[in-house]
Amino acid sequence: MKKISISILALFVLNVGLFGADSAGVSGTVTTLPLDQASLKLEKDWNLIGVNANLTLEEIKNQVGADNLLIITAGNGENYKKILGTHSRFKQFKDKVGYLVKLQKTATLKFTPKTYQDRVIDLTKGWNLINPLRDLSIAEIKQQLGDKLLVISGGDKQYYKSTLGRHNRFVGFKEPYGYWVKVSAESKLKF
Repeated sequence: MKKISISILALFVLNVGLFGADSAGVSGTVTTLPLDQASLKLEKDWNLIGVNANLTLEEIKNQVGADNLLIITAGNGENYKKILGTHSRFKQFKDKVGYLVKLQKTATLKFTPKTYQDRVIDLTKGWNLINPLRDLSIAEIKQQLGDKLLVISGGDKQYYKSTLGRHNRFVGFKEPYGYWVKVSAESKLKF
């Protein structure tokens, strides 16, 4: 299991409102697991993850504790907030979507990993929170997205088209991390 500290400076507009993240307000751990394992350790506070299983909200609550699970934020606008309870739009983890998960204390998710038949992720114009289906290098990503690629952020590594490479430390997607990807137009990523 690998851990990477995250520090993000950005504002992300989701369907349910504004999500702000900065190094003072959101800190946590990006957690991943090898594909041959079926458990994922989630740290206290924020976790940027890509889970390759369709766990339901009830299954997640049962495993991490209903009182422990504070927020699940998805790039597709389906979010869970403990204070909203049954009014939350999140029902289950979905294929190819990345998630920010906030817990009160450390917990572990157990699941059966899924294999994918459809090896394409559709990106909408603007921000997309994704779970890549396999590792892809930045060269492969840039070759597919071309000038449409504006920003990639995951863990402590970022790619910014506008910096001309001076501050770009992002080397590629590692499955099953979660990543924020910003594109200037609808695009497809093939894995």
